[in-house]
Amino acid sequence: MVERIEIPAITLSVLVCLILLSWLAKFVGPFQVWLRFLTSCPLLCLGLGILIPAGFSFAGLVGSGYDVKVDLDFAGYLAAEIPMQYYQNVADEASAVESRKLGNRRRRTDLFAAWNYNTAQAQLAANASSGAGRRLVDSVDGKRSDLGRAAAEAVLPTRRSWTWTLQLFYHAVDPTKGIFTKEALEEIRSFEQQLKAQAGYQDNCQMVAGVCDQRGSVVNVFFTVPNNLTAAGSASAVYDGSGDLADIPTVLEGLLRRRIEWWTDKDFNAQNLKSQYSRTTFYGGGPLQGFQSSDDRPLEQNALSEKFLRGLHDNFLSRADKTGKDRLPYQHVKFTWLENGYLREYEILQYVKHDILWSVGTFAVVGLLVLCRLRSLFIGFFAGLGVVLSFTTTFYFHYVVMDFRSLSIFDIVSLFLIVGIAADDILLIFNTYSFASQVLGDTASAQQKMTWAYKEAAPAMLVTTIVTTGSFYSNCFSLLTKVRRFGFFMGTLALWNYLLVLTIFPASILVNELYVAPRLRRWCCWCRGRCRRHARSAGAAYAVKDEDAFVSRGARSDAQSRQRVKAAIAASSARRRSAALFTPGPDGEEQLELAERFMAMALIP
Repeated sequence: MVERIEIPAITLSVLVCLILLSWLAKFVGPFQVWLRFLTSCPLLCLGLGILIPAGFSFAGLVGSGYDVKVDLDFAGYLAAEIPMQYYQNVADEASAVESRKLGNRRRRTDLFAAWNYNTAQAQLAANASSGAGRRLVDSVDGKRSDLGRAAAEAVLPTRRSWTWTLQLFYHAVDPTKGIFTKEALEEIRSFEQQLKAQAGYQDNCQMVAGVCDQRGSVVNVFFTVPNNLTAAGSASAVYDGSGDLADIPTVLEGLLRRRIEWWTDKDFNAQNLKSQYSRTTFYGGGPLQGFQSSDDRPLEQNALSEKFLRGLHDNFLSRADKTGKDRLPYQHVKFTWLENGYLREYEILQYVKHDILWSVGTFAVVGLLVLCRLRSLFIGFFAGLGVVLSFTTTFYFHYVVMDFRSLSIFDIVSLFLIVGIAADDILLIFNTYSFASQVLGDTASAQQKMTWAYKEAAPAMLVTTIVTTGSFYSNCFSLLTKVRRFGFFMGTLALWNYLLVLTIFPASILVNELYVAPRLRRWCCWCRGRCRRHARSAGAAYAVKDEDAFVSRGARSDAQSRQRVKAAIAASSARRRSAALFTPGPDGEEQLELAERFMAMALIP
């Protein structure tokens, strides 16, 4: 227990310690220590200011497995962090797992259910005798050669398992005529033929008896012609789009009569045999060549399918959105597509890359404007490096510390925001440093100017940074997951930008003023001296060459010069006598004599 007499002593000791601490904080507080370190060792400060955030950036890259993932599932952007949303996510995941299991069981059942030795031999014999089953054939009387088709499937490649679905949508350019015109249908068929001619299509399409399945194509309906008579004597029609264009009104009436609405819009009816839109569906199939079944190394098969679809997008489908000479040469139809498995995220990623390239352009424009104010490539480089490091360092805290495993489109937009924020901070501290010479005088050193500028600019930047980070961190209370993560990312990004602008940028200014600029001036002076010596050596030959002409001109003007000097001396002697009355003393005499010499020199050409 503390005695009563010891309480005043303890209190007095605490007061003395507080006074000493306040006195030390006034002169050698953390801010003063940092400022002294910055101005005394700017090169070391610049190195530490780069190495520390670079270390965080590398740790974030290693933690992400060198793969920065961008969440392109826009449906999940509205997901809320509430218990009901959690239960829904669990139910969706369980349903997806069960669907995959059911699909695997169905594929295995279909693989072995209808096969035995006797039926296989019968199918082979039927295929050898008739050759049927190689084309999709519908008989007029409704009969179908299932035996021949099955026989063909037994010996020809068949890929029945579904892997991807590519839906093509056609929009009529002229709404008064609609999509079902001769010109539009010819362009649709040309478009589909080009698609099927792309490299890898035959290896990835859904195939039946060695032929890619085209049952979802609108071209099959309008380019159907009577085929030769079959062996049984019944007429048939081929629905593969290989014939000439049929009578369009007859085909449309047949669609209406059979109530086939898959290839028409909602306004198609008996009074309006016209549609503005149509569609075609292409299917991908498995197993791919070199695999036993769809369950054989499924990840490798998915990678091959994704590679094909990406190549199809880059080489063909993307041309529908382009203009100029790269666009598709079609005048009557507009094309678009949808593929939810692979191309949707890939196409969105292409647009994200496009926006990132625009952000690079924004960096370039803002950097050029800032560089015009800084007038130093050295300082401008480190100013831009600080902005980049602030983004990569924030990624470490986003991915590793907070365990947010992907970036969103909102986080990509932060590139544009941080460029403007960083430009404001950079120009503020640089303008304050430039103004320091007006306050401290031209004799102030770079360290003194930076000390004054730092004390003036840092508090103002701190206030704006607190307001900015506070506004973004307030989004962390949102129920929407993406909004919450964006608030954390952008707030941390603004905070790191503030720290790096106050670390890297002032250090780069001091390094430039103390080390880089003096050496550049000496180097420029050395180069300038070399140029002058070279010019003098080159001019010496010219002077020797014209020496005779120069001497002759001097001889002719010598007599005239002597006459002018004599006249000037006579005139000045008269002025001396009159001026002696007003300029007595030896100083006046010396001034008059100097004036006479000056006038004599001025009169000599």
